[in-house]
Amino acid sequence: MKIGVVGKPNAGKSTFFSAVTRTSADIAQYPFTTVNPNLGVCYVRIPCVCQDLSISCSKHSHCQKGIRHIPVNILDVAGLVPGAAEGKGMGNQFLSHVAEAQCLIHVIDVSGQTNVRGEPAQEDYSPIQEVQQIEREINSWFASVLTHNWDSDSRKMQKQHIQPAAFLADKLSGLGVQKEQIQQAFQQTQLPSAVGEWSHFDVQQFAQELRTIAKPILYACNKMDAAGAEDRLESLQFQCPDSYCIPMSAEMERALLNAVEKELVDYVPGQSSFNTVNEASAKQLSALDTIQEFMSQYNGTGVQQAINSTVFDVLDLIVVYPVEDASHCTDSSGAVLPDALLLPRGSTPVDVAYAVHSDIGDNFITAVDARTQKTVGKDQPVWHNAILQIAANT
Repeated sequence: MKIGVVGKPNAGKSTFFSAVTRTSADIAQYPFTTVNPNLGVCYVRIPCVCQDLSISCSKHSHCQKGIRHIPVNILDVAGLVPGAAEGKGMGNQFLSHVAEAQCLIHVIDVSGQTNVRGEPAQEDYSPIQEVQQIEREINSWFASVLTHNWDSDSRKMQKQHIQPAAFLADKLSGLGVQKEQIQQAFQQTQLPSAVGEWSHFDVQQFAQELRTIAKPILYACNKMDAAGAEDRLESLQFQCPDSYCIPMSAEMERALLNAVEKELVDYVPGQSSFNTVNEASAKQLSALDTIQEFMSQYNGTGVQQAINSTVFDVLDLIVVYPVEDASHCTDSSGAVLPDALLLPRGSTPVDVAYAVHSDIGDNFITAVDARTQKTVGKDQPVWHNAILQIAANT
């Protein structure tokens, strides 16, 4: 799985990326700071099931103080400007990198101080314009790929009796779109299966619905410490009631991580507060007080919340712990709860087996719930925080 980080130039994308990956990314106050995409790893952080079972995870399990860290790939792509779908700015690179992602985090500047191109705004700038801009460009991109050679391709589909979903999946394969998502878009739009008869409006409608399904977006509302940001956030939430809007300060998160490296504070990403552990200067204490006040208001800096909400709310994934010994929750070497997998809700034990290894999926025999020691049917949906012993022919 890969999360794409998008947004206009100077919205704080690279600062966000640097904070969640703890790596250096190019950060500057001008457009196209990010020319080539930054690819890194961030972590979903949740309470580990070891706490429920009163056991200790193995040292290689990515469990720290009862918090499980599950790796996720994340991609910071070039800043988007109007006309990206026609190749303006870094448009071609931007859209090709978006195709790699299963979902998007749109970092929005809610300070009102930068315009659509990331330049200093002459007047208060509404974040809803950023939302509309990004969605318009990506929707237009979907539509342009869909309509390329539309007449000849649709005639070929009818002549060869190709199913519409298979036809569209082939045309859109470069966008990372799945056949199941196309079928869902058909259901949502209720458009006729005779796609060759679609009007221009029908194509646009289908492209928009498919983008919503195939590339869902979470809004990370950055620079929430700016004057008037709260009002802009409320306005955005009112105009996008079905979207996830996370208040955030990527700069504060990065400052906290720097303080951790200097051993000034004790802080784990995602926590709603931190503790000062060593003596700091008056300037440092003042900055930390400002951050603490912000975190008290928004239950954290919002950076880790954006990652977790993308995975669990937008993508609706669950966590499953596969083991080989249900009685002790260990693998064959005795490591306790060594792995945690992110899987789509509704996954079955067979899906879990394939996620572990294709050979295990091919030779799946049965699954056992480690908590109850009962067999789980191979077609039964598994649940969040399930611990499953997977048995397979070897």
